[in-house]
Order: sequence, then structure tokens, then C-alpha cells
Amino acid sequence: MELKIFKFGGASVESPARVRNVVQLVATHFQTNSPNPKLVIVVSAMGKMTNAFEVLLEACWHNKPTQEAWQHIYQYHQGQAEALFTSSEGIHSQLAHYYREIQALAADIHQYQVYDQAYDALVSYGELLSTTMLAAALQQAGLPVVWMDARQLIRTDHTWREGKVIWDTTQAQICAALTPPLTEGHLVLTQGFLGGTPDGHTTTLGREGSDFTGAILAHCLDAQSLTIWKDVPGVLNADPKRVAHTTLYERLSYRESAEMSTYGASVIHPKTIKPLVEKQIPLFVRSFINPEAAGTRIAEEPSDKQVPNIIFKDNQVVIHIQSDSFALMNSKLLSTILQACEEANLAVNFIQTFATQLAIATNPHQSRLEQVQVLLQKAGFTVKCTTGLQLITLQRYNDDTLSTILAGRKPYLLQRSEALCQLLV
Repeated sequence: MELKIFKFGGASVESPARVRNVVQLVATHFQTNSPNPKLVIVVSAMGKMTNAFEVLLEACWHNKPTQEAWQHIYQYHQGQAEALFTSSEGIHSQLAHYYREIQALAADIHQYQVYDQAYDALVSYGELLSTTMLAAALQQAGLPVVWMDARQLIRTDHTWREGKVIWDTTQAQICAALTPPLTEGHLVLTQGFLGGTPDGHTTTLGREGSDFTGAILAHCLDAQSLTIWKDVPGVLNADPKRVAHTTLYERLSYRESAEMSTYGASVIHPKTIKPLVEKQIPLFVRSFINPEAAGTRIAEEPSDKQVPNIIFKDNQVVIHIQSDSFALMNSKLLSTILQACEEANLAVNFIQTFATQLAIATNPHQSRLEQVQVLLQKAGFTVKCTTGLQLITLQRYNDDTLSTILAGRKPYLLQRSEALCQLLV
């Protein structure tokens, strides 16, 4: 039986009922694919716990009261554990160990001089808690699960919050650690989003990076497929919470999927596609609510539908940049600006050039924004920021689609071609 990778996001394990649903889904896969199915499971933090850890970090870092933020995290996970396990089961002592580590780290967060390194160290506990609980639930159901620490599998550099994978080392570590248990008929469970540096520090792979973890594992293990289990039926042409009528893609090409995710479609992390393309590994996006449905297959073949894609990216910051000497925005100035963004690891989601200035839309990452501002000011630029904007990208659009999107909205910036329209509102 060929190896498969299953990735479950936070929504799939956000409640005891959903944890049990994942256990049943995995058990069904084992029963259907006996006698020796090979399966690796990647799991995100439960529910909105990444957000909760970010709130705790903010309080710690700025020396504000942390009790409310900590209690939210503690009570949520305790509620999950008490609903899933009896008081005599060993899972409770494992969770208590993590709770003590979290509290100790929160109390001494300034051992890290860099905020982003502190982020990786603290926020990573969301995945450690969720996978520890899911492993116990799978064991309780009689499934042969082996828990693995992703920080020992995926080797990255020291780019905090956006760890760059060191592929040769990662490949060797994943194959050495996972091949024996998989060969012996065990399923392997590990964390999404997490990596580790050569000197033992925790890194993360970028917000919502668990999809990328699944792709890394699939690539290194030459998996038959990667399946991302979501609370939607597959890849849709728009977010059903924002657009009344959406279309499900049954097939989508790697390139189309990569473009959609890069522009902000939240169903797949942007870095997921490249490792799969290199090994021609198909990606399936399926519903854990309706696991019998086929969902969307992403591979080399093109989409089965040619419909407009409508992609929303919230909470954008626009940086307006102009030369102090009022020089025209030529290729030399543009190169200097983009180099500063690269050095600060700042995402460029939208770029528009004017005669004497440049506008860049990016994510609200305060420390990186401050770093870019310092770099550009030293290089002779004036920098101003506008916050609270939404980036809307339309692919394969028509005039009716654009009119519908513009209704009731005032464009702040807009640029369009025949195939693509982007507007900030």
C-alpha cells in the first residue's frame, strides 16, 4: 500500500466531537486499506488556539497582565481533555507538563531578544497540545499511532516565523525517523507549522503553514498523495462566507492553485504546491464533514471550470514610498525598495508604481514594517503607511464581476489587466 499524508486543520479538532470524527475517519482509512496501510497525519493547533497564544505572547512581551489569556488557553484544552479522556488516563499528566512549560516560558519571555523568536517558542505549543491529545484519542481507539516531534524532523534556518527549509537534512531526518514505524504498520502523527534549527531552537513555517508541512513530508517520503481535510467541500472560486454563489472545482492545476493561494485564497498555504510539483504528487482538498465526497484534485491537468475567482485578503497595510530627492521611480530605486522588503522578510502582496512613488500592500507585521521603514529612510526615502485595507483579487473576471465587487466599496488603489484585477478598498 502506498503512503498517504493526511493534514487536519484547527477546525477539524476544535471540539471533542470533531476529534472523535477525525479518529473515525482515520480508523475507516485503516480498515479500508488493510492489511498494511501507510499513513502520516499532520495536525494544526485546535480551533483558534494559535490566535490565543498570540494574545498571550503580546501580553507577556509588553509586560501586561497575562492571567486572562492564559486561562483561556488552559480552560479550552482542559475542557477538551476532560470530555475525551477519563481522569485516570496518562494524557492529563502529559498536558500538565506542557502547561508548566508554557507558564515558565511566558514568565521568562524576554530571554529572547527578538520578538519573532519568542513567537516561535511560545506559539508552537498549540500544535504540541493538539497532537498530544489526538495521539491519545487514536490510541484509545486501538490504532497503532506513533507521535513524532516535527521540530526534530523539519530542519530550518534561523528565519523566525518563516523558517526556510534545509532540504537535504530534512529529507534525511524524516526518512530515518518515519520509515521504521511506517514499515512496521504504525501510523505516524506529527505537528504542522513547526520546524527546528540545527542548534535546537523552535521555528515556525509561516502562518497557516501546516499545509506546507504536509507537502514537505509528502515530498521527502515520495507519498502517493497529500489530502488536506477542511470544513469546506473542496476548493471554491470564492469564500462562501463572503460570496453568495460559489463554484466547486473538481480539478485544478498546480499553477492555478499556486496563483490562487499566493493572492490570498486561504484554502491552501502558498508554499504547499512547489514540493508536490517536483514529485508530481497530487493534492486533494476534501471535507471532514462529508468525507465520502471526492472534493478537489490538484495536479498537472488544468481546471475543469473557467469561472471568475474572487479572493479576499483582509487587514492590509499600504506603504507609500518616495525618494527624498523626488527622483523618478526608476528600476534602480525599485530594486533598492524591493531589496529592503526582502531583507526584512516583508511580504509584497500588491505593488503599484507611480511617477515619483511606489505603493506596496503587505501584511500587518509590525516589527518587519518598522525594519523596512528604517532601511528605506537610511536609503533616502520617505515612508508613510495606511492601515485597515482589504485586498481583493479577481482572476478570469468580467465587467459584471467587477461591478458586483465594487458595489458599495470605494477603491483606494486599483490596477487591472485583461486576466487580473486587484483593488484595495
